[in-house]
Amino acid sequence: MAPRSSKVLRETDIKKRYSVPAGFLSSLPSFNGGHAVDFQAVDGSGRVWPFRCSVRKKGHPKPVISRGWRAFVDSKGLKVGDKVQFYKKKNEAGAKKHAYEIRAEKEIKIFDDRGEMHRAGRRKVRSEGRRDGERLAKQASFSPLVRRWPRHVKSASPPAESEGDALPSGSDKLVYWE
Repeated sequence: MAPRSSKVLRETDIKKRYSVPAGFLSSLPSFNGGHAVDFQAVDGSGRVWPFRCSVRKKGHPKPVISRGWRAFVDSKGLKVGDKVQFYKKKNEAGAKKHAYEIRAEKEIKIFDDRGEMHRAGRRKVRSEGRRDGERLAKQASFSPLVRRWPRHVKSASPPAESEGDALPSGSDKLVYWE
C-alpha cells in the first residue's frame, strides 16, 4: 500500500497545522461544495484520530489539517524533520466512510549540526553492530561505510589522509568502530 501523502514536517506543521500536499486532496472524502471535510485515521497502535481538512473559500485551495492535528503531534512527540504518511485503506464491503491509516516516523539524527556524531548515535552503532548500523544509515539517507577505523579512533572525523583518500566535502559518512 503506497502512501497517499508523505511529508517531512516543518515548524508550522508542528506548531500550528499540517499543510496537506495537494495530491492528497483527491484521496479525501468529497467536500460537497463546502470548504472542510472531517475524516478519521488509525495509527499503528489502533488509536483512531479525528481530523478536519479545510481549504480556502477563494483562490488557491491551500489544504490544511487543523482539527485533531496538534493532539496527534503532541501524543507522538513529533518534531521538525520527522515524517508523517497517510495511507488510504481499502473499504470493507458496505463501508460508507473512507478509511485512512497514519504513520509517524521519527528522524534519526546521528550527527549534530557541527557534523559530530551524537552520543546516542555512537552507542547505537557500537551496540547494534555493522549490519544494523548499515540499516540505520540507510534510514538516515547517507552512505553507511567508508572504512573501519582502529578502535582508538573516537571521532567521526577521519584522520588526515592523502588527497586521493579524501572524502567529498559536505558528505556525511558513518564510521563503525571495531
